[in-house]
Amino acid sequence: ERIINHAAGSHGVSGIFMKYDLSSLMVTVTEEHMPFWQFFACYMELENL
Repeated sequence: ERIINHAAGSHGVSGIFMKYDLSSLMVTVTEEHMPFWQFFACYMELENL
């Protein structure tokens, strides 16, 4: 906490300040694998375009 003394020339910054605690957020990473036959079918479909 900062004490503001206007007589001594001290000025505070006006505004609304918010502090967020991001430590409670969790990131989930999942991997999805495509079967080889499905990959090959998509590849062949792109080759025929």
